[in-house]
Amino acid sequence: MLMKDYYTIEETEKGIDGFLPIPKTTQSKYRKEGLLVFIKVGRQIYYRNEHLKQLFVKLEQAAIHKAE
Repeated sequence: MLMKDYYTIEETEKGIDGFLPIPKTTQSKYRKEGLLVFIKVGRQIYYRNEHLKQLFVKLEQAAIHKAE
């Protein structure tokens, strides 16, 4: 399966291309906190594949530091 470059909020909520699903409210929180980089075109929000990867790395690092 070919990975897309950009994903919508709805696709991200369902979980796509090996990424865990992220609820819409959590996406909004992460956008406001600056954890999740996004592109807005009109009213539609898109996430780049690489930015989703970066988010999961940040969350993993935070969990590791919290456990220490």
